[in-house]
This record gives sequence, C-alpha cells and structure tokens, in this order.
Amino acid sequence: MKNYKIKTEGTDLNRNFGFKWGEIGLFTHKKVGSPISCLETYIGERPFSDRESQAIRDFIEANPGKFVSYLAFHSFGNKILYPWSYTDTKEIKDRKELDNIGKYLAKSIRHASGGEDIYDVGPSGKNLYTAVGTSIDWARGSMGIKYVYLFELPGKDRGFLLPKKWILPVARTNVVEAVTRLARLISKRI
Repeated sequence: MKNYKIKTEGTDLNRNFGFKWGEIGLFTHKKVGSPISCLETYIGERPFSDRESQAIRDFIEANPGKFVSYLAFHSFGNKILYPWSYTDTKEIKDRKELDNIGKYLAKSIRHASGGEDIYDVGPSGKNLYTAVGTSIDWARGSMGIKYVYLFELPGKDRGFLLPKKWILPVARTNVVEAVTRLARLISKRI
C-alpha cells in the first residue's frame, strides 16, 4: 500500500489567533475551525503558528494601549461584524454601541455606493457563523481594543473572485468610506 500525502492549502489565518483558539466544536461544523490540515478552516498547529498572525500580534503587543480600533477586511458577504465569533449566544458588553456604529457605517457605505452595497450588521457568531481563533475576538478579548469590526466586502456576484473592474470602486465606496467615517467617529469619542 502506498503512502499518500494529503495536500494542504495552509492555515486559515482567521482561525489562528490566540483567543478561544481550538476550544469549541471543532467537528460540529467545519466553518468553526478544524485541526485537520487539509480543510480550508485549518486552525494551524498552535495559536499564532503562522508568520502573518504573528506579525499582527507582535505589532499590536509592541504598542500596548495605543490602539482604539482594529479592522479586518475579508471577502465576501456584505456584512459588518463585531465580536464575538466564538459563540452565537454570549453578547459583548457594549453590543448596542458597536451595533449602532456598524449601522452608521453600513448606511454610509450604501450612500457612497449609490445604494448598491447593502450590509447586514451584527455579532459575527450570530450573523455569519461561529468560528474559533478569529482576529476580531483576539483584538477585543486579549488586547482590549474597543472598536473592533470585520467587514465582509461585496462579491459583486462573483464571490471570492471580485472582478478586476470592481476592485477600486469597492475600495473607495466600502473600505475608504468605512475607515474614514469610523476614524472621525472615534476621534470625537476619545
């Protein structure tokens, strides 16, 4: 019998952060995270096992108390999400404030995109699916960063493969608009 090596695609970086890493339901639903290296939600050998997640961790930890916001941009899904990802039952203590800000950002993006990009807003575990070891849970749960959001950008009917013609428009009307509005809002609150 031949030995076959399973092809791996690598670690899902949004399952490789050290908050609730690998703690729940690894086999109940593959999107939560998997210790099986050939699955797309592979959590890695250990928390921060990959250079990319290490770099983010090291940069934030080297500047303690200097961050008031952490933003992650993914594709795709037209969602503005905030912690918690690891559960769909436990609410973050300032959920209402994060939700209101998220809705304000969603409204701003909708206006900037001419009504084309409409976002759902809510906690990641409820509005998408539960997942362990996510960067937004780590940023809030381990680093204490207050304004933490994950933007699932529009797929423009192509899913993960955003057509080239949409890259700059999505960047302008979604990313730049959201970051600018959030920065202005936060500057008034701190």
